[in-house]
Amino acid sequence: MPLSPLLDRYDHVLLDLDGCVYVGEAPTRRAPEAVAELRAAGKGLMFLTNDARRSPEEYVRKLWSLGLRASLEEIVTVGAVIQYVLADDRPGMATYVIGSPAIFRHVSDSGQRIVNGTPQVAEAELVVIASHDELQF
Repeated sequence: MPLSPLLDRYDHVLLDLDGCVYVGEAPTRRAPEAVAELRAAGKGLMFLTNDARRSPEEYVRKLWSLGLRASLEEIVTVGAVIQYVLADDRPGMATYVIGSPAIFRHVSDSGQRIVNGTPQVAEAELVVIASHDELQF
């Protein structure tokens, strides 16, 4: 689909990363050109992912390595959403975390008290579970 109809109608575009902007370690066909065209038209871009294994900083580096300009402010990860919700809704809770190092950082940055590996683990009021390479149900 050509971008022309989108350029005239919308000011902002949300782009899912894995499978839409890139697959594995390669950009999808025309992704770099499409992103550049959207930027040249002055459109606001946000890159979204539900993959909890990487931090927003890692996604910025990956996009740049694929020839796609992106800033930290344009990346929305599930970890960032978890951080936002916890900071706004449930600050300071004793929290048990199952997830990647990026998720641990987001939970900690939200103001939660992580109890993994501490004597207070039995006091956990909240459990955060997010994708991790070693997590299997």
